[in-house]
Amino acid sequence: MSQDILGNTDVEIFQGVGVKESDDFKREVLGKGKDSKKEITFETELSGSKTFLIYVEPVLTTKLVRKSVLTTWEWK
Repeated sequence: MSQDILGNTDVEIFQGVGVKESDDFKREVLGKGKDSKKEITFETELSGSKTFLIYVEPVLTTKLVRKSVLTTWEWK
């Protein structure tokens, strides 16, 4: 299972309301280079509507020159 997830974006793994908004927010944080937080509501068939406060922090690994984000989720 982890092989199917590693190296993929949330949009490539998940689907439904909130996924693209979360991915766009992470890209925005990477572009600005400054951490930020935002409430995002996800809709799933299994759980229904769930709102999370996500905190996204840009991370730059200099050895690999790869941009990434560290995301912390808080269920509201």
